[in-house]
Amino acid sequence: MKYLPLLALLAFANAGAATLPQSGRLTLDVKIDGTGLTRGNKGKATFKTAETVHLAFTVHPVAGLEAINRLDEAGTQQAIQQVSAPAQARMPSEADAQRMAAQMQKEAAACGSNVACLQRVGEKASRMTAAWTGAPAMPQPQEGRYLNFSGMELERCNMEYTARIDDSVDGSIDDVQGPVPYTEQKSADYKGGAREVPFLCMSMVTLDTKTDSLWVLTQFPSPMGQVTRLQGRDRRTSSPSDGIALQKDAMAWVFDQLRGKVQRSGSRKTTLRVPTTLMGQQGEQTFEVDMRWKFETK
Repeated sequence: MKYLPLLALLAFANAGAATLPQSGRLTLDVKIDGTGLTRGNKGKATFKTAETVHLAFTVHPVAGLEAINRLDEAGTQQAIQQVSAPAQARMPSEADAQRMAAQMQKEAAACGSNVACLQRVGEKASRMTAAWTGAPAMPQPQEGRYLNFSGMELERCNMEYTARIDDSVDGSIDDVQGPVPYTEQKSADYKGGAREVPFLCMSMVTLDTKTDSLWVLTQFPSPMGQVTRLQGRDRRTSSPSDGIALQKDAMAWVFDQLRGKVQRSGSRKTTLRVPTTLMGQQGEQTFEVDMRWKFETK
């Protein structure tokens, strides 16, 4: 995050850090059910989506209560502006600075060799420029409210990850000779292991202790599975080396909820309607997305 070099100006350790949590554990479950239809000149296809994913991992505080939320870049920028804006407001225009300098030079010249007079002019100039410094004064300690957690301690991550996928497309596609049968089946029943450690055990979580709001920065690994496609008489089965991606629109909604829009535990549902294409056909899919989560500290 580009504002992290300025954290030293904004973050203050809390004197009662000994009473703060020593760890936090996030558990998240997502269920996606969908149906859809596309149509072409003659062909059409129906879509069905059934996906579930469960993940959990442990994170640890990176400091005590802090004045900034490390996962909220907009909020960090606002905090920085609150510190720097007063100093910026005190900066004179170039014309004002030139006028002040000319006035001080005139008064100093009038003093001649009178040391006491020159000293008084110098003190006057010092008082005037003191309010014009461009460097912000050290901010007064702000009240810490954010607990920032990191999953960098891989040996204590205690990761869990399981995913099931049962997605299908069934119908026909347009061909010069007429509709051609087309089916596609994506399936996975996957339990994660060492492959998922870099995805989940490097996660970050921020808890706003005033509002109980939660921010999460993590990834959903693509589960390993199998894809079977039948187009006409051509049938092919593959096992993608990078896994089978979870439904991207549903997962984008889940990620968005975890950006300060939820409390530390709860559930949320939504319905998404997504335009869909299939080899020239146009249509729409509807997804019912259900997410449940909890962030427990101890």
